[in-house]
Amino acid sequence: MSTPKPTPTPQQQRHQNIVDALYFIHMHGWLRPIELGGFLWPKNALPRAPGYAIAKVLQQLRLVHAIVLPDRVGRALVLARRGAALLRENGIATAQAQECWQCARSWRHELIAAGVLAALYKDGWDILPEREIRRRTGSHQTTKIPDGLACDRGGNWWWIEVEHARKSGPQLRRLATHISATSGKVEICGMRTTGVLLAYPKDVRDEGGHRIDHRRRVTHAAETWIKGPVPILWAPCQMLGAGVLSVTTESEVLYPSAARRVLKVLDARKWEAGGDGDSWIGTHPPHTAYVWHDEEYGSGWWSDVEGPNLGDECAAYSATLSGAKMAAAQRIADALAKGKTNAEFLTMSQR
Repeated sequence: MSTPKPTPTPQQQRHQNIVDALYFIHMHGWLRPIELGGFLWPKNALPRAPGYAIAKVLQQLRLVHAIVLPDRVGRALVLARRGAALLRENGIATAQAQECWQCARSWRHELIAAGVLAALYKDGWDILPEREIRRRTGSHQTTKIPDGLACDRGGNWWWIEVEHARKSGPQLRRLATHISATSGKVEICGMRTTGVLLAYPKDVRDEGGHRIDHRRRVTHAAETWIKGPVPILWAPCQMLGAGVLSVTTESEVLYPSAARRVLKVLDARKWEAGGDGDSWIGTHPPHTAYVWHDEEYGSGWWSDVEGPNLGDECAAYSATLSGAKMAAAQRIADALAKGKTNAEFLTMSQR
């Protein structure tokens, strides 16, 4: 029988809160009191007051510096010498003071990233901020580093990208190609990412007052450049001033434009219902797509394709009927691309 863990005294709890607060500031590089409160007390629905209270204690003990941020959005807490020394005494060997810290031009971007990570942490996710990723990897500015990593409650790690302003064509194209590259292929800090979590302000407008639809713009760019299915988590942020008030997530799989063109043909030619009522057959000559539901294997849908240049892939599982149809369209698009390549090669070899 295990021995119950002793309840800490008020003095011990106060000391632990101070060390934890300094650790979160160290992890992120800087934090405002409100985001600090969210990390320290994730179960508290109103972390603002305790956040400012612990920030006041840290300043009184000269463990942090409070630097005024632009646009009257509050103060950034950074480690002072005493705070860094206290962290090193508690086993955080990499803690360094920020005696000459100045607000970077990217402060608004960093603030949104911290708010997103705080919201995910509050929801039970594990998080790793950009600053800590750079410490662990030794990466410099020339290396592409995410705005953070987050592990959902299912154990999947997501590469976080924060978008708060409208990107130009080349910037949007780079983001789209990067989204494709990070899907199940990138290992960073020992974690392999499942896909990209794209966080963006829910209601943001450009210089002319027009609403910026980040989701539509990124989807269009990504589907133009990606080569295969890409899992993505959309994370629109409800903002409070320059900070993040709350975050919701919605999962989606992005497919290349070629797959969507195939699906349009399958839909235009009409899907025929199978005899059992739980299956559908679509045609895209010379290929035939099959989509069906099998209760023995769960509540989702399966898809398979018959035709040339398909390889030996097994039937694919999707959670929804629309997802299964798109998966079949993707296989047909891949087969058509492969057939085109084979035909070009044959033509060249006959010259």
